[in-house]
Amino acid sequence: MPAEQPYDSDILGSEDRPVGGSGAPWWRRKPLLIGIAVVVLLAVGVTYFAGGFGGHRFDAEPPACTAVEPSLHLLGVDYIAQQTANNSCDLRLSPDDPRYVDAPKITVAFAVDDSGEGMGTVRQMGDQVRPLSGVGDEAYLRDRDVFLQVDNLFVGIMVFPNEVSSPDQVLAFATDLADQLRRA
Repeated sequence: MPAEQPYDSDILGSEDRPVGGSGAPWWRRKPLLIGIAVVVLLAVGVTYFAGGFGGHRFDAEPPACTAVEPSLHLLGVDYIAQQTANNSCDLRLSPDDPRYVDAPKITVAFAVDDSGEGMGTVRQMGDQVRPLSGVGDEAYLRDRDVFLQVDNLFVGIMVFPNEVSSPDQVLAFATDLADQLRRA
C-alpha cells in the first residue's frame, strides 16, 4: 500500500502546526527577532517624524555670499556681494552704476534654529506679513522683505528703500535661493 500523500496544510504548515513539526507557531519561536523588529520600526518611525528622511538639518549657517551667488542673476542687476562680519551678505551696486549709494540695496541674513519653533516669530507679526507659497518649507512677505525657512535654516532677505530689483525679481531670487539651499 503506497504512503499517504500529505495534505496541503501538512506541507505548508499552519499557525498551530508549522512546517518542520517543531510544535510552536513561528511567532512563539522568535521572540528575539520580533523584539528587534519592533525596535527597528520604532527607530525608523521616530527618525521619519523628526524629519530624518527626505531632508537634512543644517549644523551651521552656510557662508552667506557663497550661498546667494548662484541666484544673484535673478535680481536683474549686477550686484556686488559683500560678506559681513555677522555672516550676512550685503548686495551693493557698483560705484560705476548711476544709482550707486554707499549702502547695501539688499541684505540676506541666515540663522540656524534647532529650537523647533519654526517661523513662529515671523508669524507673530500678524497683519504685517502674508504667507508665500512655493518658497522653501515656509515663507512670508513683509513689504518688500522675504522671510523663508528651509529645514532648520531661516533666511531673511531685506530690501532697502529705493530698491533697484523689482518685487518679482526678489521673489524669483528667494525661490531659487530656497531651492539651492535644499540641494546643498
